[in-house]
Amino acid sequence: MDSNGAGLKGAIARVWRGLGVDASPLLADLKGADRSWWRFLLGIFAGGVGGVALALGVALVIAFPAMIILTLRGMDPKVPTEFFNEIQQVDYEPGFRVAITLIWALAILNGLMLVGLTLIGSLLTKKKFKLSFTTAPKWRWGHLFGGLVLYGLVLGAMMAFEVIVLHQPVDLPIFKIAPTPLLALVFVIVTVPGWIIAAGVEELAFRGWLLRHSALMFRLTWLYILFNGVLFSFIHWDFVPAHFDINAFISRTVMGGGLCYMALRMGGIEFSTGAHAANNLLLVLFIEPFNMAMPDGEPFSFDSLLETAIMLALMIAVTEAAIRVPWIAALVGPPGKGAGPPEEVFA
Repeated sequence: MDSNGAGLKGAIARVWRGLGVDASPLLADLKGADRSWWRFLLGIFAGGVGGVALALGVALVIAFPAMIILTLRGMDPKVPTEFFNEIQQVDYEPGFRVAITLIWALAILNGLMLVGLTLIGSLLTKKKFKLSFTTAPKWRWGHLFGGLVLYGLVLGAMMAFEVIVLHQPVDLPIFKIAPTPLLALVFVIVTVPGWIIAAGVEELAFRGWLLRHSALMFRLTWLYILFNGVLFSFIHWDFVPAHFDINAFISRTVMGGGLCYMALRMGGIEFSTGAHAANNLLLVLFIEPFNMAMPDGEPFSFDSLLETAIMLALMIAVTEAAIRVPWIAALVGPPGKGAGPPEEVFA
């Protein structure tokens, strides 16, 4: 490598160290003795199976008596099957009650599955469950609302720019779900907690337990962040061949990486949970309604790649603003205390 190349590599390394990702407080308790591939893989497998079993068990406990009651009241047994098929159609637009039900069903069932995964994984890897969501003494609400508001504002501005300047089509599903201002307000109030919970449990599993323990397995920071992003994309059904969309896969992978950056820098998942919830809320309210459909894949798009790169830059910028801009940092609250040098983990 020539001197210019070596100088560039050194400059990038200095910037990376300056951002403090390698010395994240989220990794502060990890030691070389904690590294165990069999515990890590068993944690993913057993946690996944246990979490799915828990979610299905609770769903059946609720659904079975409900079906009996509704059948006794004269409901056609085919109705639930027809409804489930309907909400999987790409062009399905849920009404007010159905939209609320779908969002909260996602929050509850995903919550059971991913909290179960994290609990089992924490037991198998012999680490405190609490450290999978924050390194602070208690949950930091300032971080949560900071991520929600800050990322919501910049992502909303980006969406508005695309509509106003680039003339991208906009559907505004909120006004189809809730056609009056009062109903729209009620819908937002009722569904915001559901989206925060849905985002929070994904952050708990991916930017909490999985991120911490994959950091033990892979020495290179970019590698375990990429690993996290790819798995995060896979759970959104991006692995289904008939519906695989390379643009969505890349976007979710990069988003997962950006959320990892937030969690590592802030020392917990509170800030990334807020940002994650803001992303989902803006999509559901202003871009496309939430349903269970898996749309057909689209060919690779450079425009989509550029949009994804901008999204990642915004996620990093918002995180750094929450740490480095004094008045924003005062509102959000301080990040956790940093870890020692990463070499200590891999000693």
